[in-house]
Amino acid sequence: MTAARAWRRRMIAAVVFVAFLVAAKLMIDWRYGVAVTQATTLFDGCHKAWAHRGFVNEHEENTLGSVEAAASMGASGVEVDILYDLPTQQFIVSHDEPYQRTNGEFLTLDKLLAAFPADTFLWLDAKNLSSLWPHDALNAVAKLTAAIKASGLQDRVLVESRNPLYLGWLADEAIHTSYMISPNAKYAAPLFWLNVYFMKLSYTWGPFSALSMNDYRYGEKVADAFGDDIAILVSTVNEQADFERYARHPNIRVVLTDKDFFAFDSCAVAVDDPVLPPG
Repeated sequence: MTAARAWRRRMIAAVVFVAFLVAAKLMIDWRYGVAVTQATTLFDGCHKAWAHRGFVNEHEENTLGSVEAAASMGASGVEVDILYDLPTQQFIVSHDEPYQRTNGEFLTLDKLLAAFPADTFLWLDAKNLSSLWPHDALNAVAKLTAAIKASGLQDRVLVESRNPLYLGWLADEAIHTSYMISPNAKYAAPLFWLNVYFMKLSYTWGPFSALSMNDYRYGEKVADAFGDDIAILVSTVNEQADFERYARHPNIRVVLTDKDFFAFDSCAVAVDDPVLPPG
């Protein structure tokens, strides 16, 4: 094979590869855009402060006391952590193992839902759902779906997970969901965009009600990558200036916090531009 023919073959391969990337990008952008328009939301547009594991300044986190305290202080919603216990096949309200106890007893999800305050939203961070084997995950999703529907709170409960497949099973049952992602604007451009498009493609397995991430990950670059029409949930923000900056942003629908920022009305505050860090 002559050098000229080898060069032509490399050029053809390069052109085909670039064409494939462009076609894949266009397909994912189209599917993502369609999925976003199909997503359902459940958020208070003006009061975006939700209590992180309840209001924990005076109560132990992830307890009925912290949840009730947050609701009484005017929090639009409350986030709690849940773990699926394989031996008993039930969800326990706890951040990690060994399971948290209050007065020597576990708080099960069923007990939480039965006592959950009216007119308050609930964000369930399903901590170990993503790590379950598919058979166990199917059972967990079925249990979680049944518990939420039986509680009568289906329109006020959102489930978060990093596993888009398992989360999609919940979305198929008309459960509100948030796909937890970890974009990193500090990556080199090719790696950043590869990561973004993987997450966009994963989002189409829903569609999900929102994307959630740590607050420091949501800067201008990430906001531009995911667009203006998707609901964004960020956690956890305890500095007032940072909280107000995120709460003013129209894409951000929930800001988790440990502080009493519940009275902040983002609709009464003019939106500054820009309100996000460049990263």
